[in-house]
Amino acid sequence: MKKAAYEDEIAELECTIGEIQQQEADLQEQMKEQCEEYKELITEKMARDMEIAAYRALVENEEERLCNL
Repeated sequence: MKKAAYEDEIAELECTIGEIQQQEADLQEQMKEQCEEYKELITEKMARDMEIAAYRALVENEEERLCNL
């Protein structure tokens, strides 16, 4: 009787371990995807920051030119 109960418990625990391992694999995949998305967003942000800096410099130069007229 006890042996059957232990075997049932072992089977249940193995099933639980399998589910947890699948969840871990899913989370690893999600993390990988999110890291790739983050890298893309950082690249876009850096490009926008450079664009903003360029426009800011143009505006400052134009303001200086207009002030000197």
